[in-house]
Amino acid sequence: MQKNNELQLKECFEKYADMLYRLCLFRLHGDEMAATDLVQESVYRAWVELEKWKKIENLKSFIFRIATNLIIDWSRKIQVESLDQKVEEDEFIPSSILPSPEKQAHAQIELERMYGILDELPAPDRDIFLLRFVEDITPKEIADMLGLDTNALTVRLHRLKSKVADALNYSL
Repeated sequence: MQKNNELQLKECFEKYADMLYRLCLFRLHGDEMAATDLVQESVYRAWVELEKWKKIENLKSFIFRIATNLIIDWSRKIQVESLDQKVEEDEFIPSSILPSPEKQAHAQIELERMYGILDELPAPDRDIFLLRFVEDITPKEIADMLGLDTNALTVRLHRLKSKVADALNYSL
């Protein structure tokens, strides 16, 4: 592999590894080990592709696309426990996030509502929503990652935002 590609991949990983990890962690319902594995596998596959192709225009989009495909593959293979079960077993929400029990209970209820709403969305819409509103990735970058038209994606994001806000009884 050329040194330039190596450096580009290293910089990309250092800059976006946390973002990739959060995306994987959320989509895998808090499975930290699987999220870590998928991040590493994403970077490895990007490395292999860089060796083959020597030049990838948008490495960030490319790695996120690989991660999204790996998440989909993982989801098809593994029967994921329900979110309710994970919450009941206290595996999903760390108890030290909020200081008071009242705030913890309220945050847990809101989080469960949000996860429930997002779980009801089709996987592509959920990915788009998370990439835009959790990871704060621009619509153009998301469109590049997912191979979609930017204008169509912007309309889809607006509809998703309205749908989630309605489900949460929030006004925009």
